Amino acid sequence: RGLRPPFSHDDALVANLLLIEVANTWQSFMRRYFLTSAVGGLLAFGGAVSGSGMSRSGSEALDRAVLFNRPNAVKSARGWDYRDEPNWMDPTIVSRTLHHLNLSNASGFTSAMSAGSGSYDRLYSCRNFVAHRNRGTALKVRQLARNEGVRHNLDPLELPHLPGRARPQSLVCDWLDELIAIVELVPQ
Repeated sequence: RGLRPPFSHDDALVANLLLIEVANTWQSFMRRYFLTSAVGGLLAFGGAVSGSGMSRSGSEALDRAVLFNRPNAVKSARGWDYRDEPNWMDPTIVSRTLHHLNLSNASGFTSAMSAGSGSYDRLYSCRNFVAHRNRGTALKVRQLARNEGVRHNLDPLELPHLPGRARPQSLVCDWLDELIAIVELVPQ
């Protein structure tokens, strides 16, 4: 039956979970892609990622990523706090870190990310609204909806589930399609 606003209470719960899970999956993909690359992950068509900044372990790769992006961060005895880690949602940060380590897949990664229109930023704004529900995050979602050609006087939760200007599917479906296309372009 699909999710179409206005939402019932149950549909609103599903919509909330959808936005959070899609954002978390994207963030997890980006983190895992970086860590796998930094330890010399195998490429689908043969060979492995290489470069002068290779790490011996995922832990060492994470140390390098954190310290490159936050030079003053201090690792506790239990490891890095998640707030010390780079913003894995942001492909620019991941790209800069791959390039800093001089990894062989850095340029291909950057090219793949440039193919999109920034759907990860819009997704993150909507995810933040769902997670924090405050005036600032609601205003961001309404501005996003206005920019996408969606009526913006509705509940901010419903806005990503409406079709954009001259689009047959919802904004969130467009964003998912874009993220899938980007993932398919990333060197594997």
